[in-house]
Order: sequence, then structure tokens, then C-alpha cells
Amino acid sequence: MKRFLGFLFVFVLLASVAVAQEKTYVMDKDAFNKDDIIVDSSGKPITGIVKGYYESGALQGEAAFKGGKMNGVLKEYYESGALGREETYKDDKLIGVTKEYSESGALLREGTFKEGKYIRKDYDEYGSLQVIITFKDDMETPISGKCYWGLGEGKGLTMNSAQLANWLKGLEVICK
Repeated sequence: MKRFLGFLFVFVLLASVAVAQEKTYVMDKDAFNKDDIIVDSSGKPITGIVKGYYESGALQGEAAFKGGKMNGVLKEYYESGALGREETYKDDKLIGVTKEYSESGALLREGTFKEGKYIRKDYDEYGSLQVIITFKDDMETPISGKCYWGLGEGKGLTMNSAQLANWLKGLEVICK
């Protein structure tokens, strides 16, 4: 029993040291962008958490970095403190699921990387699905889109290229 307690003490001590080693930096104070690598004041690439703040002092965002590149979760906040965006990165590349929220907390956009494509779902402020757009993995070049206004997720109407282009420009689109 004493051996187990001794092991547990050493484990807790090592775990607390490991947690304490993750340093937190403040962007533009002790973390800087140098040639797309986040570095500390000595020019060394950062490993730790980098936070940014609004002029009011409210947290604007936080991201995990390893070797000066984003590795882990990025969270951006509204000045009110509400979560605005959540994304996961590996070696500065967006991976997995991305989510964007309204200031009231409603999910506005959700994206997923799947089979070399980025599939984005856009919702209205009430949580109803509006469109699903499939992009090339660059997240900028649309491949296809479907409208779902009041139809339900399984009953989308295919968008033509003009409708898709207009939606991406933020213009109103009517699908029939």
C-alpha cells in the first residue's frame, strides 16, 4: 500500500510539473507573428497557449501552439464573452469539425473535412438548416450546394452555379 501511495504521489507531482510547463502568451505583448510562425520576444517559436484580448480587456481568442504553429483548438469570442468560433488545427492546417456561433449561442455554421472535401452547413438564427455546400479542401472553391429552407435535411434542392455564387457573396438566394 505504501508503494502505491508513493507511486501516486510521484505521478501527481510529475503531472503537475507537466501542466505547469505549458506557458501562456499574450499576442502582440510576448507573442509575435514572424513569417507565419508565432514566436516569443527572443524569436523562438512558441509552444503553449496564445491569447488575444479586445481593447476592453475581454478575451478575444485563444489557441494552442507547438513550434510556432497552431496545434490544437482555436477559440474566438465575442467581446461579450460568448463563444464565436471553435476550430481544431494540426501544423497550422484546419482539421476535423469547425463551428461558428451567433453571439446568442445559436449554431450558424458547421464544417467538416471528409474525403478531401470540406462540407459546410449554414443555419439561420433559429437553428434551421439553410444550405449545405461542398468545397474542395481549400475551403474556397465550391463544388456543389443544396438549399433546405423549410424542407428538412433529407429534402434539399440542388443549387445552380449562380445561386451558389450569390449565396457565397452573402446575397439572397431563392431555391425552387
